[in-house]
Amino acid sequence: MTNANGFSAKTFDYLSDLAANNDKAWFEANRERYESQWLAPAQDFVQSVSEAMSGLEPPHQAVPKVNQSIRRIHRDVRFSKDKTPFQPSLHLVFWAGDHPNRSPAIHLVAHEDRVGYGVGQWALTPEALTAWRDAVLDDAAHAQFADALKLAESTACELAPPELKKLPKELPQDTGRDDLLKRKSVVVRTIAHEPSPDTILGRQGIDWFIDVSRKLAPIDRWLVEHLG
Repeated sequence: MTNANGFSAKTFDYLSDLAANNDKAWFEANRERYESQWLAPAQDFVQSVSEAMSGLEPPHQAVPKVNQSIRRIHRDVRFSKDKTPFQPSLHLVFWAGDHPNRSPAIHLVAHEDRVGYGVGQWALTPEALTAWRDAVLDDAAHAQFADALKLAESTACELAPPELKKLPKELPQDTGRDDLLKRKSVVVRTIAHEPSPDTILGRQGIDWFIDVSRKLAPIDRWLVEHLG
């Protein structure tokens, strides 16, 4: 399955056409393109990086299947005002835990005109949120997180904005760590800068992502150690 050449421009051409024709009729008429230009390259990419991902600390799973490392292209529109049926993107996830959607993970998202990536854990459980706040208030753990964050920032990632506008009253005030304590997720990702599709084309794109993942993985290591 491994494709040493990585992604080609055809995947981004497909994403561009899907964005302009986001309906079931077009999708079915172009199903062969979905199979050959979206799904197969995604499977090949995941397989190509799997050994490197398993060698990270902690090991990250790379499973070249839909609903595993490959997020499905079909959107859940039940509770959304946007009823377009497909995601005009290709979202890959490599996770360090027991579930691709509920574990600390490294993400790569290809859009028609750019590439986003990041690391962390979304929607912390109440238990994980308590552990996060306790770790933030612990000087040693906080220092370790700061080191991991600095390395992740070298890849052009940054902490996403906190979900809470105000610090909960039950937490210690004036610690200088309000920005961290206002969070209900720990997400470090591209925001101000998302590189062009050329970044992940070819074999050099595989090598680039492996290098980025090595710099992002310490965030997940910290989360696994301190949040369980």
